[in-house]
Amino acid sequence: MADCVDDEIEVSEVFDGVDYGEISDAEKNARNLISDWLERIGVTATRGELDEIVEAFDVESRQDKYFRGDDRASPEIRGPAFVDNRTDEIDDLFDRS
Repeated sequence: MADCVDDEIEVSEVFDGVDYGEISDAEKNARNLISDWLERIGVTATRGELDEIVEAFDVESRQDKYFRGDDRASPEIRGPAFVDNRTDEIDDLFDRS
C-alpha cells in the first residue's frame, strides 16, 4: 500500500505551507492527503493502519530531499527542490559586463 501512495500523493502537497523542520505539520498534511485518497478509492483504514502508511511514507527523509534537493552535503536550506535558481533571462538583458 505504501508503494502506491508514492504514485498518488505529491510531495509538494505534503510540504505545502510547511517550514523546514515542521515534521508534525507535514505528517498531518500527509495523513489528510492519504486519508482522502483512500476514501476516493473506497478503502477504509483504521487510525493505526493510516499511521503505518504515513510512517512508511517517511515524511522526515522526504523533507530533506524536498527542501535541500539531492545535495545532502550542503547545510544551506534553499527552498523547494523544484525551484530554478538560475539567473532570470531578463537580468541578462541589463548585464553591462
